Amino acid sequence: MKLKTRIFVSFAPWILIIALGGLMINYLIIGRTLQSRAEDELKKQVDHMYRASEALLNSAVESYLKGVTEKNFDVIERYYQAVQEGELTETEAKDAIQTYIGAQKIGNNGYFVAVEERSNGKNYLEIHPFQRHVDCTQTEGCQIWVEQREGYLEYPWKNPADNTLRKKVSYIKEFKPWNWIGGATSYKDDFYRLVDSDDLRKLIEPVNILGNGYFFLVDESGRLLVHPEMKGKKLDDLDDEKLKETWAKIMGLENELI
Repeated sequence: MKLKTRIFVSFAPWILIIALGGLMINYLIIGRTLQSRAEDELKKQVDHMYRASEALLNSAVESYLKGVTEKNFDVIERYYQAVQEGELTETEAKDAIQTYIGAQKIGNNGYFVAVEERSNGKNYLEIHPFQRHVDCTQTEGCQIWVEQREGYLEYPWKNPADNTLRKKVSYIKEFKPWNWIGGATSYKDDFYRLVDSDDLRKLIEPVNILGNGYFFLVDESGRLLVHPEMKGKKLDDLDDEKLKETWAKIMGLENELI
């Protein structure tokens, strides 16, 4: 056997090991690359679906709050006209508005508010269920209302009885005769029920993720509103304990990949 052949034969096992090692490294690199791409694609689709669902919620909330605000502005206008016609004094009219509107409940924690801009540069809660006539000049909510003056808005807020900040939503309008900026307002999470589940199904069900994946939607009671196989079932009623544990793990996560 020639020396070159013997050398090749001698080193052949090592060459094979190195080659296999190289293939394994390539396999791992390719696998990780594919996994990374799959994760990136999954995150993009989830982010897109979240934004679409959020837009659907915002539209429903804005429509609801706008309707409540405009209805109450009709009431305010009627009392203002009563003042103009001498049927009521301005104080009587405003007290009547407070009685009528102050009894309203918007969502679970919401109410109607009218902020009055006074000539001394201060702002007061002219209509409010429990803080009427309070100076709100320095509060963030009043500052945002006075700055924006009309339309739909969101901002962080904490009612006196609450322990943490939550996102508040409002729809506001100006009532110039009394220098009011009035609107319906409540915490945003009070209005999740406003979104039509059928609209969400139409948005979510057609989406396919990487061939075999899908989106699912669960309401606050744990019922699956959208799922290709278990729609309508409650997570607590699942017979498969392993599946139930998986669902519990998923429901305990927020903005995470598992």
